Amino acid sequence: MILEKVAEALLAYAIPAASAMMLSWLTYTIRTSRKRQDALEEGVKCLLRDRIIQAHRYHVVEGHEVSAEEYTSSEDMIASYKVLKGENGYIDRLAEEYKQSPIAGQH
Repeated sequence: MILEKVAEALLAYAIPAASAMMLSWLTYTIRTSRKRQDALEEGVKCLLRDRIIQAHRYHVVEGHEVSAEEYTSSEDMIASYKVLKGENGYIDRLAEEYKQSPIAGQH
């Protein structure tokens, strides 16, 4: 009888304590994961922005021909950049200028 009451008391405190610990751990893990995901997305967005600027400079500013593959790749980069919430008027202007560049072999 006493042993049962001790077991009940332990369970009455142990289960809520374990649940609270697990909930705290889960919350910490989700927050850490979210911060990491945000950093990765921001890094990819920065890399895409850099490549869009480089492609624009090379093809539009310096006047090098754009191959069909380069054009498609740039369109994909611009689309991905926008999905990552890359709202940047400067990049939008570069993208529009790039889209108007003549593609090699299509004269």
